[in-house]
Amino acid sequence: MPVIYEGRTDGSNGVRYVHISLVRFYLDQAHENALSAKLEHQDGIVLSTSIVGILFSAMSIEAFVNEICEDIIHADEINDFIHLRKKYKKINGESSVGAKVRILLA
Repeated sequence: MPVIYEGRTDGSNGVRYVHISLVRFYLDQAHENALSAKLEHQDGIVLSTSIVGILFSAMSIEAFVNEICEDIIHADEINDFIHLRKKYKKINGESSVGAKVRILLA
């Protein structure tokens, strides 16, 4: 992601926008919840920390795919990639995130 600057002609301070990756945040949350679920484990009981850990794990994969595609996929094809159209179609029975990971790692 590029750093974007917004200048003003009225003499007030400009603004600098810097991309913050959510991948690391999601991974940290997944790890913390997984550790909590492991420590509090009880047979036959599904803990909310287990579900939250799984959700943050999936979110980290999707955030990674969305961030990395901007560096790999050409700008005029990103929309086709995001919607898995044209040459970026998914294989029968494949999930959307799975297809995007396969395409990016190929």
